[in-house]
Amino acid sequence: MNRLNKMFSQFLTASFLVLLAGLLMASAYPAGQQTEQRAEAMVRSSDRSLVEVSSRIQQVIVYPDRAQVIRKGEANLTPETRGLVFRGLPGTIIPGSVRVAASGQAPAKIIGVEVSREFLEAEQLPEVRKIMEEISSVEGEMARIKGQEAILEAQEKFLNSFGAAFSNQASRELLAGRPDLSGVDKFVDYLGARLQSIQKGRQDNARALAEKQARLEALKKKLKEIMPAGSREQQNITVLVESARTAGLQVELSYAVSPASWNPIYTIKALPESGEIELTVAAIVKQRTGENWDNVNLLLSTSRPTAGNQPGELSPWYLDFIQPRMMRATSRDLAEAKMAMEAEAAPALALEETAEMVETWLGVNFEIKKTWTIASDGAERRIPVDSQKMPAAFDYLSVPKLQELCFLRSSFKIILPYPLLPGRADLFIAQDFVGSLGLNLLPAGDELQLFFGQDNQVKVKRELVKREKSGPGFLGRNERVNQVFRITLENLRNRPVEVEVQDQLPVSQNTKIEVKDVKIMPSPSSRDEKGMLTWKLKLEPRQKQEIILDFTVEYPKGSQVIGI
Repeated sequence: MNRLNKMFSQFLTASFLVLLAGLLMASAYPAGQQTEQRAEAMVRSSDRSLVEVSSRIQQVIVYPDRAQVIRKGEANLTPETRGLVFRGLPGTIIPGSVRVAASGQAPAKIIGVEVSREFLEAEQLPEVRKIMEEISSVEGEMARIKGQEAILEAQEKFLNSFGAAFSNQASRELLAGRPDLSGVDKFVDYLGARLQSIQKGRQDNARALAEKQARLEALKKKLKEIMPAGSREQQNITVLVESARTAGLQVELSYAVSPASWNPIYTIKALPESGEIELTVAAIVKQRTGENWDNVNLLLSTSRPTAGNQPGELSPWYLDFIQPRMMRATSRDLAEAKMAMEAEAAPALALEETAEMVETWLGVNFEIKKTWTIASDGAERRIPVDSQKMPAAFDYLSVPKLQELCFLRSSFKIILPYPLLPGRADLFIAQDFVGSLGLNLLPAGDELQLFFGQDNQVKVKRELVKREKSGPGFLGRNERVNQVFRITLENLRNRPVEVEVQDQLPVSQNTKIEVKDVKIMPSPSSRDEKGMLTWKLKLEPRQKQEIILDFTVEYPKGSQVIGI
């Protein structure tokens, strides 16, 4: 038994050495590359007359076809400072749109602005570099986990092999008649606890490695999506300045970029129980300008800078005879004509809420209350602008000759301090989606009428209950056709409803054809010269209502009449 105890003591010593080696090996694995932190402070270039300014985007004004970016930064000027440099700006800046404003403790004179271009390889682009650093960090974490896994695997093999040797020795001592079962139990308990701990560690490593692998694949996919095929252009802007003494200066730089746009989208909910319409205005904002807008203040403008700042000039209006000319249109001509028509078509504008409306001389601006991040990936971001409830009247319209259905109709006035711009509207009854439609430009205060689909709780049926044809008789010269239609309405709801029913009488287009003996019950609310009939009815809960339409068409014997 002394040999078993000695063997167990050696095992504990060896286990300690294996664990110590594992700790040393684990510490040798990199914990991942540290990402570079961009300095917040202004950095001076090698040329002391130029000061590189660190700036961030404070506000973006989004127009229907472009955006104006406003950056702010700070710099310390000295008498020898000749320029403030903003580096790494997107290559999509529209020429002539750069504006600079400055304020500070001492007077400084801005004497000009210079714009220069440079081309960066893909690996130099900030967004590419950031993802590559993340990939490197994840790969480092995965290497560390794999190192831990290798150590645990070695420990498990060692414990299993030592356990086998201990088992053989214990068996020999048992056969020799000198066993110590308490020592065996002690060893088995220790071995089991260690193996269980190792198994848990390996399971944790497998789970962590799977998560890191998924993250790595997502990063590589994103890198592939944003990686340009070749080099990409960026612009540097140098603000030329003069300063008589050393002082701090706050600089505001603005420029226009494209492509960027916003378009309106509306959600209109019918709330018949409360007699209201809930109108929610939102904006679809997207941009692919080459720089992300991170946590910026957004202002959505209806102005169109591309329309110019002054009206055009009329040309003479001449009249003459057309001179015939043979022309043959080619596919290229047609394509160019199509492009020209598309270019002339004005893109739809947009609206939205959680915003404050500001009316300007040139249009309406919506200042969004919270900051937003809009990536330069062309993806659409839906931004809430406004949500209002307004009183509405609800009734039903049915044209049973076409469809035996009753459609819920709402009429309401647009009680908003701004117009509704052209855009898509999604229609709901409470939480149920019923369809979409396109809205035209609607001024504030306009009346709007919308349909919210059929209501199966208000029934309508139209049937021909009589059709009788009679001849002219012995001395007569005309034939007659008598028709009787019955329209049945039923309100299955627990509240009264108002229903407008539309139907018609035939109208003769020939003096030899007559419509006579017309009997309509109840009398229609209106009837026009085209034979159109309208009833406006109120149905109480569970009430039925019938409409009878009885008329006779008389025409010369032997004639074939279209329409009956």
